[in-house]
This record gives sequence, structure tokens and C-alpha cells, in this order.
Amino acid sequence: MLSKISNILFTNQNTGQTIIKNTVWLGVSQIASRLIRAVIVIYAARVLGAYDYGIFAYALGITGLLSIFFSDIGVNRILIKQISCSPSERNHYIATIFTIKLCLLSFTALVTAIIAPYFSKLPEANVLLPILAVLLLSDGIRDFGYAIIRAVEKMQWEAIINLGTNLATIVIAWVALTREPTPTALATAYVIASLIGTGAILIGLRKTLGKITQYFKKALIKPVLVEAWPFAITNLLWSIMMYTDILMLGWLNTANEVGFYSAAQRPIQLLFAIPAIIAASAFPALSRFAQQDHEKFKQIFEQTLALALLAGLPLMAGGIVLGPILIPLVYGSNYLPTILPFQILASSLIVTFPIMVVYHAILANNLQKQFIIQMASGAILNILLNSWLIPQWGAAGAAAATVISQFIAYGWLYLLVYRRFNLHLLAKIYRMILATIIMVMITRLAQYFQINTYLVILLAILTYGLALIALKEPLAQRFSALWRGSVNYHKPA
Repeated sequence: MLSKISNILFTNQNTGQTIIKNTVWLGVSQIASRLIRAVIVIYAARVLGAYDYGIFAYALGITGLLSIFFSDIGVNRILIKQISCSPSERNHYIATIFTIKLCLLSFTALVTAIIAPYFSKLPEANVLLPILAVLLLSDGIRDFGYAIIRAVEKMQWEAIINLGTNLATIVIAWVALTREPTPTALATAYVIASLIGTGAILIGLRKTLGKITQYFKKALIKPVLVEAWPFAITNLLWSIMMYTDILMLGWLNTANEVGFYSAAQRPIQLLFAIPAIIAASAFPALSRFAQQDHEKFKQIFEQTLALALLAGLPLMAGGIVLGPILIPLVYGSNYLPTILPFQILASSLIVTFPIMVVYHAILANNLQKQFIIQMASGAILNILLNSWLIPQWGAAGAAAATVISQFIAYGWLYLLVYRRFNLHLLAKIYRMILATIIMVMITRLAQYFQINTYLVILLAILTYGLALIALKEPLAQRFSALWRGSVNYHKPA
């Protein structure tokens, strides 16, 4: 038993097993870490109240938007792709891309600390921006280290460091908020914990990163930036759909509405870890087979999309149905205005979960510049809808603007990708749809009989899982086959 678990989780045996191993470790890393952070977010929201928590969320939103504007131009994913496809150039790409990343991060941190306060509409947030600039710099360096780990498909080390960082976050933030319940104390706690995690990854990669000056290759700068610019623009447009809601709420409404919206958005962002893990785990294989074997690429792409929907469909339905009891349970009765924005945002999971897989497949094929117009349409529509809906509907209007723009932009993108790669996904997901419908029916029945909330959630999970087994969902059978040591990931479902 122990040897079987060890073989699955600590060795790279074949493509299918490696993808699932990476998914497990990234799942442990991302989901557990985000759950840990969710605890401190919930605690902070309760302790600070909607107004002060809105100030913190607004400052964090500015930092996140600037990070994607200037520093997150896709070089981390390019590093993963290049190491996967050209391992002989590994050291040169690491040295060159790290130099590029460090320059971008330094510039972005300066912009955040010095220039961003002039554009902030909530003066109380300005004092947080220099503190969060340090957080941006530290997180960016640590994420680069994670990219190296993912490129060599050793995600277990990322899991250890990420979990340690987030455990430090919750401990330090709890101590800070207990002593001084202010947005500044919370921001400072985030920075200290981030620096601990970054220090750990720098120590772990000291031999690799110690060769920066030796292997830096000036000739690689231009090819990397040429490959990155379409990704940078696409990422920028995506960030507009993700971050402008909070910024425009701060401009057009109150800090309280920012707090309500951020409270609704946090659980959704926590759930985004699931498709991000799935896509990141498959990305090295997608990059290899995009260049070597189109049929294997298509098989992995379809099955990874199906896996994202396997998780996204029940979470979407569960969020909509259980939202009215989950939000008061998590945040308390003061956050009742968060229920509707949460339900609206939950409805987007059916498109946001698979879009992360699609995005990685596009990058694996160097097609990112061909899909800029779809992302641009979503970003522009989101801004227009926010301008129209936020003044009247506040947080709910911001949520509706995001979901409408995502359905239109991502739907258009799906259609083009389906045609280009000749995908056949419906035959792979109809069992998931049926299982989700059964889950919703049982959940509603349990609510009707006023069963305990925790039991309702547990019942929903069990119902969905048992329905998948009863309907003989192929992905469930593949997990069983993996456990028996006979996985064949490339065999079509």
C-alpha cells in the first residue's frame, strides 16, 4: 500500500501518472493554502468590518492589477514551456527570464508605492500601497521559483513551501489583528509571511539561481519578449475583467460595497485554484505534445477540459443553491448583502473553470495573439457594464457585469478553439451534467426538510460522487485504474 502511494506521488512514471501526480500535489498546495488563507480572510472580514475590509481589498486590488499590467507578462509560463520543450537550454532560459522578471517586478513595485496613490479614490488605502509593493515583489520572486519547480514537474516541493508560507500567513495575521485590528496590520502580516516563503524558495534553488550571471544570455531576451507580448496583452485584458470591478466600485460607490463584493469574490477565487491546478499540471505535457504529436495533444486537452468541468459543474450549482445559507454561516449576518453577488459570481464557474485549460492549450501552441480580440471584447464590455450597473446595484451590479462579459468573451473563445482543434467534449460531460442535476434535486429536498447545513453540504458531495459512479463516468474509472497501477491516460474515453 505505502509503496503504491509512494510510486504515484513521488515518481514520474508516464504522462498520465505524472499529470495526476502533479495535480494531487498542486491540489494539496493550492487548495489547502487557499483554505488556510480563507480562514484569515473570514476572520479579518469579521474583525475589521465591511468598511475597513473594503479598504484592504481595494488596495490589494490595485496592487494585483498593477502586477498584471507590468510584471506578469507571461514569462513564467514561457519558462515552463521552454524547459519542457528544450531541456538543454534550461539554465540559459532560467537566468535570462529571471533577469527580465526581476526588472519588471522592481519597476512595478515602484509604480505601486509612488504613483498608484495619486489614482486611488479611497485615501485610507494609500498608506497600504507601499507595504503591498513589497508583497508584490516578494510574491513575484517566489512565483518564479514555482515556475522552475513546475517545469521539471516536481510539484511536491512547491506544495511544501506554499503550505508553509500560508501557515505563516494565518499565524502572523491572527497575531497582528489580535493586537491591532487595522488594514495596515493585516497588510504587514501578509508581507512578513510572504518574505518567509520567498526566503525558503531562494534557499532551495540557490544552486540554480546562483548561476544567473554565468548563464545569462542576452540573445534570448528578444525571443522571450516577442513570445510574451501577446500573452501580456491577453493577461492584461483578463485582469481587467477580474480586478476592475473592485476599483470601479471604489470609484462609483462606497467602501462598504467594496467589502461586500470582495467577501463574495473570495470564495470564488478560492475555487479558481481547482482549474488552475488542473491546467498547470497538464501544461508541460500539452507543450510537449503540441510540438510532437497532435493526436495525443488533443486527447490530453479534451480530458483535461472534462476534468475541469467535473469540478466546475457541481460547484456552480452548489454555490447558487446554497449561497443563502453559506454566506451568513461564513461571514455572519452583517454580510447578508453579499449573498446575491456570490450567487451571480458562482454562475460563472461553468465558463471560468474550463477557460484556464483552454488558455494553457493556446499558449502551448503559440496561438495567444490570435485570440486577443475575444479577450478585448470581454474587458471593454466589463468596463461599460460596470459603469452602468454599479451606481444603481452596487456589488450585485459589479458581479453581473463580470459574469455577462465572461460568458460572451469566453463563449466566443470556446467556439473558436473547438473548431480549430476539432474537439468532441459533449460526449464526455453529459454524465457530469446528469450527476449535477441529481445533486441539486437531493440538495433542495434536504433544504426543504431543514436538514443541518453541514449535513446538506456533505450530502451534496456524496450524491454527486455516487451519481458519477452509478453513471459510469470514465474519469472516475480512470482514477480507479490509476490506483490499480494500470492507468492509460491517452486512451480515449
